[in-house]
Amino acid sequence: MKKELQTINDQLRHLGNSIKQVNMKKEYQKKQMDKGMSPARATVALNLHQRKCVQGVIKEQGEHIGEIMKQIKDIKNHSSF
Repeated sequence: MKKELQTINDQLRHLGNSIKQVNMKKEYQKKQMDKGMSPARATVALNLHQRKCVQGVIKEQGEHIGEIMKQIKDIKNHSSF
């Protein structure tokens, strides 16, 4: 039982760190987008391949965030028993 609790604690810490990294990345990207909105900077046009690559990365990151959230929910449910 003690080992299971330690494992759960380690998983929670790891997932907490992952969430912190995701939030930091989100804030960084928001700052970068705000910088990009300044009038001194030109609009970036992406070709079809670049756009698909960006969409793929965003989709992958969204799925990863969803998996992390599911793991957190599962751990919370498991630890509440």
